[in-house]
Amino acid sequence: MPLPVTATAAKAADAQLLWDTTDDAGRAVPADDYSLVLAVIDDQGRRSTVGATITLR
Repeated sequence: MPLPVTATAAKAADAQLLWDTTDDAGRAVPADDYSLVLAVIDDQGRRSTVGATITLR
């Protein structure tokens, strides 16, 4: 489920994302690589994405 964050032009905005390393059913996920993708939509409707890999050991 997307977590909306609103920002104002020329001002910084912070958001915190916490993951308890469980899946949607509440089960612990195994050690592996997981993808995090953040999508940003500006006030003109333009979409940008950035991704990162999270490695659980």
